[in-house]
Amino acid sequence: MIVGQCGHCKPVPPGLTARVWITRGGTVFHRSPACEALGDGQARAARFGMEVHRPVQVPLATAMGERRGACIPCFPGYRPGVAG
Repeated sequence: MIVGQCGHCKPVPPGLTARVWITRGGTVFHRSPACEALGDGQARAARFGMEVHRPVQVPLATAMGERRGACIPCFPGYRPGVAG
């Protein structure tokens, strides 16, 4: 692979951070484990009897490799494919 093509080697897209927070079963990544939207999602999962998972910090490339989207409240300026 050519340097810069690997998700771990590429520069971080404008508006994102190199490390993000995810939960197993979630579909987006967050800037912080204290994200209100993350807490709301976990509360909703608990209300519906689903298992709630602790947030873990991972490289952005890992979250994007899992095809997760960016949490809009955490990353309001980020739009995939649009230069900042």
